[in-house]
Amino acid sequence: MKKAAGTPAKKTCAAKKSPAKKKAPAVKENPSAGIGLVKRCVAALEEKKASAIEVIYLGEKSPVTDYYVIATGTSDPHLRALRIELEKAIHEVVPAGQVRIQNEPNSGWCVVDAFDVVVHIFSEEQRKNYALEELWKDGEKIEL
Repeated sequence: MKKAAGTPAKKTCAAKKSPAKKKAPAVKENPSAGIGLVKRCVAALEEKKASAIEVIYLGEKSPVTDYYVIATGTSDPHLRALRIELEKAIHEVVPAGQVRIQNEPNSGWCVVDAFDVVVHIFSEEQRKNYALEELWKDGEKIEL
């Protein structure tokens, strides 16, 4: 059968394919920031036998940092060993100029500030005295 002139061609309806769903790219943990740096710090503290290690996620609750890592050492030499191990671990992934360390000898307290993560290392007495876990109780405790 012939089509009359000016008759539109018959449209065929092809099945529409839905666009293929893309998988979200795997997020690689950044070892120099956030939870990647927290894990590195905790591993360094565990390596030198720190006790009562706690991680508190603060996020928007603190203008200072995203995470606090709090640990206890048994003596001033132990606190020094923990700090040195922590510095080594952090400096492997964070430039030295971006890390600040506050440490008074025989004070029972040391803080290592790596911007996203701030690590407090205390003697038992000073940890009770500063009570950071109580101060930041609104933060979320993270289990690693």
